[in-house]
Amino acid sequence: MRKKLSHLFWPIEGWKWILLLLTGGMSVYAQPSALRCEYLENPLGIDVREPRLSWVVPSMVRGDMQTAYQINVSSTPDGKGDLWDSGKVESDESIHVKYRGKPLTSGQRCYWTVETFGKDGASHGISEQATWTMGLLEPSAWKGPWIHAAGAPATAHVWYRKKVVLDRDADAAFAYVASRGFHELYVNGKKVDDRLMAPTLTSLDKRIHYVTYDISEFLEKGENVIAVWYGPGWTTFGSYKKGFRGIRAQINIESKGKTVSIPSDASWKWKLSSSEHVGGWGHRHAGGDKVVANRLEPDWNVVGYDDGSWSHAAESDFDTTLVAEMINPDRMIETIPVTAVEKVGDSYQISLAKNFTGFIEVALKGEPNTDAVIKIKDDRKDDPNGEYGEFGQTGYFTFDEKGEGVFRNRFNYMAGCEIEISRVTAKPELKAFAVSNDFKQRGAFESSNELLNKIYETDLWTFRANTLNGVTMDCPHRERLGYGEVAFATCWGIGLPNYEAGSYYTKMIQGWMDVQHPDGNIYFVAPTPNKTWGGPLWSSAPVTLTYELYRAYGDKGIIEKSYPTMKKWLDFLNGNLSEGILAVYDGGNRFLGEWSAPNGRKNNGKTQEAVLFNNCVYAMILDMFVEMADAVGNRADAEEYAARLSALRTHVHQAFFDEEQNHYINTIQTHQALPLLSGVTPPEKRAAVMKVFEKEILETTPYLDMGSSGLPVLLKFLIEEAQRSDIVYTHLNKTTHPSYGYFLSRGETTWPEYWSSDKASKIHTCYTGIAAFFQKGALGIQTDASAVGFKHFKVKPGVFGDLDWAQGSAFSMYGTIRTAWKKEKDGRFTLNVTVPGNTTADIYLPKPECANRKWAIHEGLGVCWKNGVYVDGVPGITGANEEDYFVIVHVGSGEYRFEAGFFDGEEAEGNVKQRRSK
Repeated sequence: MRKKLSHLFWPIEGWKWILLLLTGGMSVYAQPSALRCEYLENPLGIDVREPRLSWVVPSMVRGDMQTAYQINVSSTPDGKGDLWDSGKVESDESIHVKYRGKPLTSGQRCYWTVETFGKDGASHGISEQATWTMGLLEPSAWKGPWIHAAGAPATAHVWYRKKVVLDRDADAAFAYVASRGFHELYVNGKKVDDRLMAPTLTSLDKRIHYVTYDISEFLEKGENVIAVWYGPGWTTFGSYKKGFRGIRAQINIESKGKTVSIPSDASWKWKLSSSEHVGGWGHRHAGGDKVVANRLEPDWNVVGYDDGSWSHAAESDFDTTLVAEMINPDRMIETIPVTAVEKVGDSYQISLAKNFTGFIEVALKGEPNTDAVIKIKDDRKDDPNGEYGEFGQTGYFTFDEKGEGVFRNRFNYMAGCEIEISRVTAKPELKAFAVSNDFKQRGAFESSNELLNKIYETDLWTFRANTLNGVTMDCPHRERLGYGEVAFATCWGIGLPNYEAGSYYTKMIQGWMDVQHPDGNIYFVAPTPNKTWGGPLWSSAPVTLTYELYRAYGDKGIIEKSYPTMKKWLDFLNGNLSEGILAVYDGGNRFLGEWSAPNGRKNNGKTQEAVLFNNCVYAMILDMFVEMADAVGNRADAEEYAARLSALRTHVHQAFFDEEQNHYINTIQTHQALPLLSGVTPPEKRAAVMKVFEKEILETTPYLDMGSSGLPVLLKFLIEEAQRSDIVYTHLNKTTHPSYGYFLSRGETTWPEYWSSDKASKIHTCYTGIAAFFQKGALGIQTDASAVGFKHFKVKPGVFGDLDWAQGSAFSMYGTIRTAWKKEKDGRFTLNVTVPGNTTADIYLPKPECANRKWAIHEGLGVCWKNGVYVDGVPGITGANEEDYFVIVHVGSGEYRFEAGFFDGEEAEGNVKQRRSK
């Protein structure tokens, strides 16, 4: 649901203006805040031995920069700095600062603060204390084996329990739980936290996550029960079906300075639970949960329950790499309203307000000892091809003699908006809960154009509906696979600008590293290797994700982590060149170019179109790699791969460029955009190719001619490279086919798989990522080529057509960037900007067509531009200059309100009109 911004960003709150005016722009410091450890807030059980620390320097001082910091890390809350006292370090670094203290050990608790200092040397103050704890860092720290329920069916949900007797109160206690499948942890009958389907998905043949839980408040002196509810989850998928199913756990309890470990072993007991998995977990067979009423035992996990009939767990020699879960978990994020309940024959049809992915809870009544059947589909209409969008998503509730009970999802989820419940005798009472990765949303957008607002909201909602288990999927029902081109589009366009998503993408990149073949080739999906269709853009996800995370969050560590994978992939591609051109290396359907573009356009790998597309993708990722290699000091690699890039660009241009027509192969939009974006087009040809491109996108095919793979490259070219967000705006204002407005006119609440919107599935990520336009285009918040991580950035408002105002925000590691602009009725243009502490920005103010020497720019504390020249003296503003249709004002951190217009008795001839930057 969209959060109404209510014009929060203009005018700046009155109390702040009072402070600014009283101090001439040199106002009150605030202490550092938003402390993060490896992107996470107070994380439990990390396994990075030298974790990176970040903080926000919030300051109301115009132009303030951090000049020094002092970090204090202690083993106890007293803050003595016994683990690390950095001393006062002269540096403006406030993100990704590596811990340099004493070596950290398994289970170590760390309490930390940071003090920062401004450019005048004054302290900003000391932050509130934050924490992190270490996980189990060596295999030897695990004291017990994996255990499993010998003889249990592969589909079983299993209860495990262990009695623990404490002769004194625990000072602290942590549980470390790994499962090949999903689990929930209970202590004395209480679920320890609200995470769902833990742990997040990994390549199960390579690594498994363990989750750290703080159970200090749950234990009592005397008898206790540690219990785990286990579900097979992804172990029912594909090649994982033949693998191990079970758990490994360890409870470390501290009391009176001593630590006692209680590991999983044969003393733990198990029993089949009251639920089980039914159906599959694969293509068109998503399966579901089944709840059996006569197996319900509400006291199975409490003290005093008689487990004498339970079986002892079997110990296993199963072994794998265990790594800490360092990502925000899946949680319920929203309740989805029920809009209608209708009895149709012997069934009830329940309509929800929108498509969602998540859990349902439904009270049922039926005939004793029969099964209620619960199905869900993602379309309110019958598919003309006979597909209902159910994809095998089916749940069951088996009634006991009472003939009533409650069905709840536990270890499988549902996706859709229309629920059918059959074999019941009364109207069901249903609640629906959306489930997704629980990263914090920081980005926002709202404007005078309701269609744009709805497109933005739907793009984010489609992303959330497809983001579970630490994966952004193609769809949450039919395949549930993390395709690489989708990962790129959603990372760049949605995830990084709108959410605190650093830990999420760090985990995702590891998943891509895990699906690389020995020869360097990479699967098209991760982290579950599967022989699907795709192409080089799909497999390039380790490069594109790493690059976007580096550019947006300033993370060099992720470059170093994924560097061998990226290099090996690029070497694989280099080994498949023929006459300087990347050739088809794995069959037509595994060398795809475009996919699901308008009118069903797809490029099989054997076509010239696919060869051009994939060679330009190769050039693009080479370019990304060269920049990243240089960023981490690998100059030799940067030079070698730059030489490869130069040669490739030359060969591709010569092979595909039509000198007479000034286009590549034909006039299709992506066939021009990709060569321009990747640098294949020589400088002397760019203007001519751009002219062909503009004619194509504005006249010949006046819509965004892109599919799932064309989307990220076409939008990156338009929004960032060509600075032509005005073209995107033109097409987003349409409701004709093909367009996002067309989807909404048909009642779609999430984006479908095809532009025609008449086929399954209807919850799909083929066209997600358009949200990039709103932050980067309409609000104009973009990274600057001279800096990464928004250390320095630009705000270049998209003053398009009849758009009267826009406001919103984008996330940065330095703090949230906020902008709000408006065309005033008297012709003035107003712009409010929040520039986070420790950063600088270039603010672009559009000039009216009739600008003359009377036109000026006022900022809240004075005039900064008049008579065509910069006026010095406004606190925080360091200069200004003209460029094309803009005056660019250079500012330091702070909050600003600009007004551009005629202030000396001259009247504007109409509002600021649409300008196209070049």
